[in-house]
Amino acid sequence: MLSPISEEIEQIKYIFNSYAVEGVSLRRLMDNLIANNQLPENGSWSTAKLSTILKNPIYARADNAIYEYYT
Repeated sequence: MLSPISEEIEQIKYIFNSYAVEGVSLRRLMDNLIANNQLPENGSWSTAKLSTILKNPIYARADNAIYEYYT
């Protein structure tokens, strides 16, 4: 069973909430994170890294709707 990394929870929420705003591209999101000094633990941001985070199903809310979607 996975458990959240408490140091990264707020940053991941920020990434998803920021990207959900209309007109925000991966590049704009990356620039925003860098400008706000929100760097990842392991290096720097790239659009590929942000895309991987946003597409990763591990960050989906674990409820019946998600379960049904994936089955």
